[in-house]
Amino acid sequence: MKRTAKIQKALQAHYKIAIVYDEKDDGHFVQVICADDLFSGLSLLNRTRAINQVIMPWHNLVHAWSVKGFTLDEWATKKDTAEYQFCKHYPKS
Repeated sequence: MKRTAKIQKALQAHYKIAIVYDEKDDGHFVQVICADDLFSGLSLLNRTRAINQVIMPWHNLVHAWSVKGFTLDEWATKKDTAEYQFCKHYPKS
């Protein structure tokens, strides 16, 4: 199983929506987006910390991370913006 698939599986066990994107699949730059109502009331820093706890086993295998967490309502409004169009496989519903 590829690294991004393992990360994706781990995140899906914790969050309703988990997207892992590594354009070259080389671990140089991995982008992670998670959405769940568990993030409601948490600061951006605490959302990132929560996601980082899950992806900790892969931290040393990736050069750079971009980690973002949203509530389901926040993701519903942001997922179609140009900033997140790199996620060609993100859930449309």
